[in-house]
Amino acid sequence: MSHTVVGVQCLCTWVGLGWRECVPGVRIFAKEETLLNVKAMVMTTLVGFSAAWAEVPLIPRDTLLGNPEWASPKISPDSKWLAYLAPDRNNVLQVWVRSIDKQDERVLTQDKKRGIRFFFWAYDNQHLLYMQDVDGNENWQLFGVNVHTKSIRSYTAFQDVRTGVVGVSHKKPNEVLITLNLRNRTLFDVYRLNLATGALTPDTQNPGDVIGWDVDNNLVVRGAYAQLPSGEKEIRIRPSADTPWKTLFKVGWEEEVSIIGFNEQGDKAYLSTTLGSNTERIVQLDLAQGIETPIAHNPRVDSHGILVHPTRHHIQAVSYDAGKPVWDIKDRDIWADFESSKNSTRASSASSAATWPTNSGRWLRSAPMARLNITSIAGRAKPLPSSSLTGLNWKGLNSLKWNFLIFLRGMAFICSPI
Repeated sequence: MSHTVVGVQCLCTWVGLGWRECVPGVRIFAKEETLLNVKAMVMTTLVGFSAAWAEVPLIPRDTLLGNPEWASPKISPDSKWLAYLAPDRNNVLQVWVRSIDKQDERVLTQDKKRGIRFFFWAYDNQHLLYMQDVDGNENWQLFGVNVHTKSIRSYTAFQDVRTGVVGVSHKKPNEVLITLNLRNRTLFDVYRLNLATGALTPDTQNPGDVIGWDVDNNLVVRGAYAQLPSGEKEIRIRPSADTPWKTLFKVGWEEEVSIIGFNEQGDKAYLSTTLGSNTERIVQLDLAQGIETPIAHNPRVDSHGILVHPTRHHIQAVSYDAGKPVWDIKDRDIWADFESSKNSTRASSASSAATWPTNSGRWLRSAPMARLNITSIAGRAKPLPSSSLTGLNWKGLNSLKWNFLIFLRGMAFICSPI
């Protein structure tokens, strides 16, 4: 007599048990058994499974959705300070700062509710700027906190107005370009903010269809993205702030073109474009002659990250991730650094982004615990006293290649050239 019961065998196999043993004490029904008995067996099986699952403790919600211990490390442009996000004693994410070579960590911000998620350094090396809204209304305000005095001010405390950050430049360390829908709640104009005085000066007015802006290295608005009624997107460009806009590209929804940045002289633009390719191409465009020079392209995938030098403003490397992240190095000056990182970790350093301060050779990058994907410009590191690394679960790591590397909870790596 056959002992096949449709549905029951699949259920038992799913939990990895022999189907004859999945419900001890309940006999296997033969084909001539009634459908009612089959249903009873299935229900009994499910009840047994439910009881077993009930004994497994739930993963705490805070484990999945709670605050990180440390996050978003950022080094100051002069390489003297390290800022990061961490919870305070009330478990609210705040911006913390410490000297690179001292044990002087301290909390700078005093948010009471939602915590801070995004911040960046101003090029004056004195202010940390961060965004925060009121009770989740998404009308973001730009705040600044002084690293030395810990004084906090809101630069854009306007009712029902949202702030966006357009750009900063080492050539204008006391200024930030921001967007505000202050004149018209449906349009975002560009304003120039003076960090020292808090003065806001209108810079570029939105003609009515612009949804994004790009600036050059002199903090001049040079690029604009317009959304047309047809659904197309128009990329506009201008040589200077007092010259009219010209259309650079007009593309449909199926294509993508964006400005990555401008070269140091401002006469060439770096573009990310899918025009003429199934995947994204990184190119340099001569704005006067219209000549396009290829920089990087992977026929399988789009780029995963782009490393641009912060002062000389050329593309140094492009990363791709087609199952395994890989860097395509374009700047010979950093080739040895990436090779050292790759050889020492047996893993590609494309798993994270690198940031460069302007006045030193220090790197700061994020990476998984097992990947020490960091090296100094010279391939060497200056020794730092282990006493300066305590108090925040910093750990020291000796290396044959470098004198000293430090990392924060296995995530932030810093080293400096001799």
